[in-house]
Amino acid sequence: MAIGDKRPKNAPFGGFRPPSSPTSAPAGEPVDELKQEVAYRDKLVRIISRIHGAKSLDSLFIELKQEMLDLFDAERMTFYAVDRERREIYSRFLDVDTVKEIRVPINPTSVAGYVAKTGERVNVTDAYNQAELARIDNTLSFDASWDRKTGFRTRQILAVPVMYENRLMMGVVQLLNKKRGDHFTRKDEENVSEIAGSLATAMHTLQRLSRRRPGKFDYLRIQDLITEEELKAHLQRQLTTLRFLEFRFRPGIQVGEDEMSKYFSQRLAPELKKKHPEMEFSLDDYRAEVEQALVDEMVDKASGAWLKGARDRTRIEF
Repeated sequence: MAIGDKRPKNAPFGGFRPPSSPTSAPAGEPVDELKQEVAYRDKLVRIISRIHGAKSLDSLFIELKQEMLDLFDAERMTFYAVDRERREIYSRFLDVDTVKEIRVPINPTSVAGYVAKTGERVNVTDAYNQAELARIDNTLSFDASWDRKTGFRTRQILAVPVMYENRLMMGVVQLLNKKRGDHFTRKDEENVSEIAGSLATAMHTLQRLSRRRPGKFDYLRIQDLITEEELKAHLQRQLTTLRFLEFRFRPGIQVGEDEMSKYFSQRLAPELKKKHPEMEFSLDDYRAEVEQALVDEMVDKASGAWLKGARDRTRIEF
């Protein structure tokens, strides 16, 4: 178990590589144990595949829950996303047939809020043990209000940051109470971190897609000229294209301090002030967000020029 682990939290971890046949198992390693490891890794890969196929943030909130609980042998799981304007993290869950929302401030008054603020993952064996929390950070506390409200008793907590490219906070994955055992293991930490990396990429792609201008497919859906399934298939093609363009053009793009300062003062700060006139905002609070917005714009510009050139090169004249 790692408490207050300072290692990079969402970098991909080297995982188990399944052998071509059980006969290739290392000497002395039981075949049953090897099969369990292969099955575990298969479940992990399926979760990651579902994440990258998600069409909306709500589907990530709701549809991953049971698979995550089964994989990590936990009693509760919450996936939070960051609301930058309100400086909170929030999650949605299904209560009977109604989607409800919970919100947590980004500060050390809760474990999830602390992780969102610091970018450090936290693994504790007793949420009510203030001495254990203080060993991580003397400002960290456990918010027991949800336990009092529901009657649930939190024991162990594993909370992992969801960070895009290890710098832009997107959310937090939190697991509660290991069913078998008295703590979440290092293997749990590493595998949740791997899932968190996939979540960050999926969330970033979905956010970029949500900012697109309405296109002809949106109009056709509104007019009932195409089905919901046809629109979903179109959105999936857009997601695939965005991921390819990110991979093709993101490496090597650098953003300068002057560019970030100009973007914040001329574009982001006025928008934030308009929505929240009572609050003060600084570039330091939004540095990662500003840098990512500028990178996205540069990727869009470079990919647009590349796509135009590709169309020109493949034009057929008669």
